[in-house]
Amino acid sequence: MSGLREELEALLRARIGTNAALRDAQLDAVRALVEQKRDCLATLPTGFGKSMVYQLPAMWRAEKDTPGVTVVVAPLLSLLRDQLRGCDDLEVDAAAWCGTVDKAKMDRIDADLRIDLDDGGPGIKLLYTTPESLGSQRLEDALRVCATNGCLSSIAVDEAHCVASWGHDFRPSYLALKDFRDDVAPGVPFQALTATATPRVKDQIVESLGLKDPVFVAASLNRPNLRYEVIRRESMRHGDDEVGTEAGDDVGTEAVALAHLAAMAKETKERDPESVGVVYARTRHECERLAAALQDLELDCEVYHAGRDKEALKRTQGNWREGDLHCVVATVAFGMGVDKPDVRFVAHWGPPSTLEGLYQESGRAGRDSLPARCVLYCSSDELDELRKVDRGNCGAVDAYARAVGTCRRAVLLGHFGEKRSAGGCGGGEERCDVCADPEAVRRAAAAADRTADRAAERKVDDARAAAEEEEDVVRGGGGGEAVKRRRVEVTASAPRVPLVPTQHRRVPVGPARKPFVPPMKGTEYRLKQ
Repeated sequence: MSGLREELEALLRARIGTNAALRDAQLDAVRALVEQKRDCLATLPTGFGKSMVYQLPAMWRAEKDTPGVTVVVAPLLSLLRDQLRGCDDLEVDAAAWCGTVDKAKMDRIDADLRIDLDDGGPGIKLLYTTPESLGSQRLEDALRVCATNGCLSSIAVDEAHCVASWGHDFRPSYLALKDFRDDVAPGVPFQALTATATPRVKDQIVESLGLKDPVFVAASLNRPNLRYEVIRRESMRHGDDEVGTEAGDDVGTEAVALAHLAAMAKETKERDPESVGVVYARTRHECERLAAALQDLELDCEVYHAGRDKEALKRTQGNWREGDLHCVVATVAFGMGVDKPDVRFVAHWGPPSTLEGLYQESGRAGRDSLPARCVLYCSSDELDELRKVDRGNCGAVDAYARAVGTCRRAVLLGHFGEKRSAGGCGGGEERCDVCADPEAVRRAAAAADRTADRAAERKVDDARAAAEEEEDVVRGGGGGEAVKRRRVEVTASAPRVPLVPTQHRRVPVGPARKPFVPPMKGTEYRLKQ
């Protein structure tokens, strides 16, 4: 099939537009299925067009009037809905099998999957489902018949990193996919697709899915149009777009960081009225609180998380998609499979728990290949708390956020095993904050460290004063009779106490410090120099 590229690109031009072209990695993944009938693991960057790896073979079969169904396993119902809309645009017969589908539609899908080759085979070319729905007995029986009839062409596993037990999106139901194929469709090729797989996660994908002699396809995960930035909240002050270097009442407050975020959103909307942004927060409560604060700053934003009802979520997603909002404030429940091209910024309010999550969520920006900003707002306390939870994955986030002399793009790509010949952002790439102005980043890091140190020192002073006051009260109680002194232990939350010079240093990953016990009254206390 030497003309496979020409055939596929002709299909793309006919259904997408005259400028449509097939990327080499997409072609390699399609060839693994169409020409070699082999399992394939494709690691492709966000916004690359992973869905084309299984949609193009379906389009190609339909064009040749060749029977065949590809089952697409996806982790979220929202992803299924978005993919179905895309299939309508591509004129591909597709359907979804999940809990929200009514019985009449399920009956039609069931009957279609059982049509044998003598009668033309199933009309459906792509069947989308979740791993949980794939385990339903009715669907399993229908697909068993489809496979026995020779009409089950492939099983595409989207977001395949969900199979990794130590991954950031682990879904136990993905582990059943290997047994499903062995039992229902032996010999049917797997197409495993992901954008966020470290070398370790790739190994587990191969093992857990039981990929046999797979074809490995990979493209650079670099997104050259994205500008990566980290803003340490302690370093900010009103009126600055960069850092605060002097002490002041308004330095390092959340209000300053919120004003910065609101200004970025407004400036983006003024420049590109149809564009939108996404602000990620770690909890539902934080989403609600943050959205209310941004609305007070005259931002049109809405909340998206699993605690809201389906109609509200659908309305919010529609408003965001149409560009009626500045941004949506969301948990990670928002975004997977959402493919709006003109997302001009993605902000993380607080550090995510893994660099995989940071890459995946930031990758929703700039899918039209135009410049976009990916901004992480964080504090020293948040980074320290994160490292206590998981020193492995979270240590990588900590290193990324605290970097002052290393390109953030290089840190991010290096996490996925991708080495760069250039030390920093190169030609044709949006320069990260470190590469754009390393001195400003160093000043910001130093200011943040100084502010955090002063805060930690104040906690120690307050704890010592409280202990002394407690002692005085206890000794003076009960008419002066001796009372046993109570020892007060205070844990200093900041790891920079005793105060030492912290400018430009990287905080080591190690065990949490022991609780700090204030000295006995009268003991000389001196900060380490």
